[in-house]
Amino acid sequence: MSKKVHDFKIGQPFLYEKPSSYEEYLDAALAAEKYIAEAAKEDEDGIYWQDNATLYSGDAGILYLHIKLYETTKDDRFLEIVKKASKRLARHWKDFLDAEPTLPLPGAHEGLHFGLGGLSIALAESYKINPDEEVADAVKGIGEHYINTATRDENGIFFTGGTGLAMDGGIILVLLGQYELFGGEELKKAILDAAAHYLAAGERKSDGALEYNGFKGVLPISLPNFEFGTSGSGYLLTKLYDFTGDKAYLDAALACADYLDSIKIKQTKGRLIPHHVYGPADEEPVFYLSSCHGPAGTAKLYYRLYELTGDDKWLKETEDLVDGLEALGAPEKMSAGLWNNVCLCCGQAGMVQFFVGLYRGTHNERYHNLALRAANVLLGEKETDENGAAYWPMAWERIKPEAIDTGRGYYDGAAGVASALLQIYLNENGNFNWTRLGDDPFPAN
Repeated sequence: MSKKVHDFKIGQPFLYEKPSSYEEYLDAALAAEKYIAEAAKEDEDGIYWQDNATLYSGDAGILYLHIKLYETTKDDRFLEIVKKASKRLARHWKDFLDAEPTLPLPGAHEGLHFGLGGLSIALAESYKINPDEEVADAVKGIGEHYINTATRDENGIFFTGGTGLAMDGGIILVLLGQYELFGGEELKKAILDAAAHYLAAGERKSDGALEYNGFKGVLPISLPNFEFGTSGSGYLLTKLYDFTGDKAYLDAALACADYLDSIKIKQTKGRLIPHHVYGPADEEPVFYLSSCHGPAGTAKLYYRLYELTGDDKWLKETEDLVDGLEALGAPEKMSAGLWNNVCLCCGQAGMVQFFVGLYRGTHNERYHNLALRAANVLLGEKETDENGAAYWPMAWERIKPEAIDTGRGYYDGAAGVASALLQIYLNENGNFNWTRLGDDPFPAN
């Protein structure tokens, strides 16, 4: 039974705990792993935890946490878990194709966060620290699946028809990661063909701005931020510019930034991009403040544009979003888009990862301070059971803040919170080293 109150009310402070030492961040992450371990099962193929295999909420995400635990602590216990979990995922990835979708939206079951692509990412990261040929074959097999099931038209190839990073955009990121690891001319051609199709899929506005609506024709609204919309698509276009050297991709990414600028809404300080656009005219906008639909995701595009152009304008655009985030009381206070949920997707865990990354990239102490403030909410909201295992009661659905769960997943539960705590721990102890996934542009050191 929960000892603390984790309800929701706009303006209400989150629970907050300032540690006496940065070691407490590591202790909390290890206690979270203990909670995750309570759900572990083992069979002849290896270890698994959840009833799904996704990166978002399932075994791929928990595998990825154990990779980071091993890299952080060098404890061989975690490496053994990585070996067993990746072996099982490698042997059963095809089962996922027939599994019930964890997010019932078109294309998500094939994509990065909620789909097959996340399995490839976790297995590829496992292979990097433990080169196992069975794991390599699984990663390559996922790539072959995408190539063999792609649809071709006059613009190139596509996989699901949805452009968001949770759909085709994420699949392209997955294939880029596979190519970096294993190479292959067939894979390179598929990426180039998919890139050409993606470039043509954006909707050009009269002012030259470019919008990517991941659910066009499916939902009556557009979700413009990182997982499903224009900011994530713009980010992908910068990666395709890296891959192809074709300036058309960089120009398109800049046009995506123009579109985002056109829909920003002024706050008491700074501006924010709403969760969705094209809703009813009298609808009050909602501003998510973390990774999926908020600044912690959208500013990844701005950071990439700063890297590619050297123009400080993009750092100022990032500051504008962060000003808006603070204007709504984050990271310490709840708002309509920062409810009683501290997870990596929607809450303070995502902010920790974002602000640590920004600090490593800019050395701006403001972001260091914000990372600590968000991390201390994670400590405050933590619960511990009689065995010393740590978990975080939170409401995954914004529209159901009373439905509190204690999930173990990477984006929606304890695994992602633990990952954020590892990052702040490494930042504070002076030994920061965090290899990044394809959707994360910030420095590894």
